Amino acid sequence: MGVRTALLFCIALTLALFTSSAKGEEGKAPADTARTVRDAKSPRLAALLSLALPGAGQAYAGGGKSARFFLFSEGALWAGNIGFRLLARARDNTFKGFSSAHAGVRPEGKGVRYFDDVAFYKNIYVRNSTARYLDGPDADLLPETPENLWEWDSDASMQRFQRLRSASTSARRDALLCVGGLVLNRFAGAIHAAYLARSRSTARRAVSAVLVPDLRGGWAFAVSGTF
Repeated sequence: MGVRTALLFCIALTLALFTSSAKGEEGKAPADTARTVRDAKSPRLAALLSLALPGAGQAYAGGGKSARFFLFSEGALWAGNIGFRLLARARDNTFKGFSSAHAGVRPEGKGVRYFDDVAFYKNIYVRNSTARYLDGPDADLLPETPENLWEWDSDASMQRFQRLRSASTSARRDALLCVGGLVLNRFAGAIHAAYLARSRSTARRAVSAVLVPDLRGGWAFAVSGTF
């Protein structure tokens, strides 16, 4: 639940940042409102930069605070993904070692389906008997060879194995959630960076009118603007 709660918090914080920073960083007009169009920021480029590296688009558009937030989120999610993958691998080794010690399992080369059977059945004979009862002649039987045999020494050990395997699955699921967070962080960052660039460019727009002599005589207004 800790990782899921953290991801939900990141989503909420991203939405809050999206709205609040629009009133802060994005709304700041430059001191010189007569700056040229060269100062404007491209929303498309800002979005592409954030897709490539979260925070880069915000930095390009002048949003230092939000740039740090998206960059930190990216780093934290990568660290979480790697950490949970390593944890899942360690827990895999734990439940495999436990099954070897308490059920005589030979874990080398065994896949997920095999360990599903080990977690559910007392031994290979019960597993195959159940398959024959349910599917008859079409039953998918596990070869009763020495490398496939197992026999739990107690129900308590079997239940302990189920918990250990569930912990491994949970760590792998949390690693996948971090991947989802990484995708969300990139797309949310791209949208935010584009909005930030557009808002700051809008803030730079200025129109000025100056009274100048007309070559044909009299006076005229010269209107200039930055858009």
